[in-house]
Amino acid sequence: MNDAEWNLIRTKIGGLWPSARWGERDSALRKLFHETLRPLDSSLLSAALDEVRSAQSWHQPELRWIVEAYRRRKLAAAQARRDHDNKPQPSADAQTRAVAHETLLTLRGATQSQRDDALAQYRRVLGDPTRKWGTNIEEWPHGARLTLAGLIRNPLVAALPQK
Repeated sequence: MNDAEWNLIRTKIGGLWPSARWGERDSALRKLFHETLRPLDSSLLSAALDEVRSAQSWHQPELRWIVEAYRRRKLAAAQARRDHDNKPQPSADAQTRAVAHETLLTLRGATQSQRDDALAQYRRVLGDPTRKWGTNIEEWPHGARLTLAGLIRNPLVAALPQK
């Protein structure tokens, strides 16, 4: 944590335990708290301090209480990240189905002239798809249908090189 964050943490500790006795400015207790707490994440540490203060009524905090509360907070945050990362993404399947549906609507809604122009552009760049998949566009692989629908929506410029 940076100096400003550490100063806020020190101020918070002083506010939560105003009657605590820390000893002289360079006391071993102050140094131990500084060396132990300064490297920690300030937001997790702040929450841990609140937890310790609400759970312990002593006038002087114990370092082990703070460290234990911090570890619990850190483990909980790590578990929450893992849960979020491992959460299945049903929206990806729904999104794929939506794109496939939109693609078919574009292909079905296009005029014969638009389909012919798009197919001609497809052939110039990628070769003849009807040799691989036949003439029924709805039975083509999704990627090929998607490409053709894209060409219907946004025709390529005539200056594209021939295959």
